[in-house]
Amino acid sequence: MSSDKKPIATVSLESQLIRKRLEECEVGDLVTYDQLKDITKREILDCRGAFYTASRQLFVERGWLFGSVRGIGYKRLNPAEKLDSAEDRRKRINRSAKKGMKVMASIESDKLDPSDRTRHFALSSGLGAIQLATSNKSMRLLQEASLTSPLPPKETLKLFA
Repeated sequence: MSSDKKPIATVSLESQLIRKRLEECEVGDLVTYDQLKDITKREILDCRGAFYTASRQLFVERGWLFGSVRGIGYKRLNPAEKLDSAEDRRKRINRSAKKGMKVMASIESDKLDPSDRTRHFALSSGLGAIQLATSNKSMRLLQEASLTSPLPPKETLKLFA
């Protein structure tokens, strides 16, 4: 390997500069698109990847999560806002599973070869389970169980049976 090649894990200078700015944030602080433009000398659309790299590092290392504030910039989220973010992801997963189930329903399984038919049934079962587990009804059922800590996955599935 020649010495002029960068290792794959090299973080761009833009990501490093953005990370340095993000590290200054307290919970609730906002980093505006204009501030990011001043740091990177580029429009936000051109340096989103650098922002995502920096914010992902801080999430992995410190549990810090930044959310988009439409038209303004990014905000370091507090615990309740993190919970809202996770809820948004649950809803997105549910919608995606529902769309996947519609695709599965459109497949004429009798026209598939045996291995593809088995794959079709397995995928349908998995998507159905995801849709069930992420539904609003299931979330209400879990909340009504007055949990004091998360249940193991097998115990959670027993509640849905």
